[in-house]
Amino acid sequence: MNRAFSLIVTDTSPLSLITTGDFLRELETAGLIQSADYILDRAAERGRNVERQRQTGADAISRERLRQQLQQRQDRE
Repeated sequence: MNRAFSLIVTDTSPLSLITTGDFLRELETAGLIQSADYILDRAAERGRNVERQRQTGADAISRERLRQQLQQRQDRE
């Protein structure tokens, strides 16, 4: 299913796109979830196509930006 959407950017800071799988792996690395694979396995059981999510999709810069954001969050707690 293709969805059309509009995006209006008013912030000039860098915007990163990251796959769901990469997002889950970074959450796991940060200790915020126990297992990215567990979540992907449950999604697959429900009929979702998760094969692309099991592969690294985002570039290293996007993953590093997310990692920094997660670290900043943990530092504030």
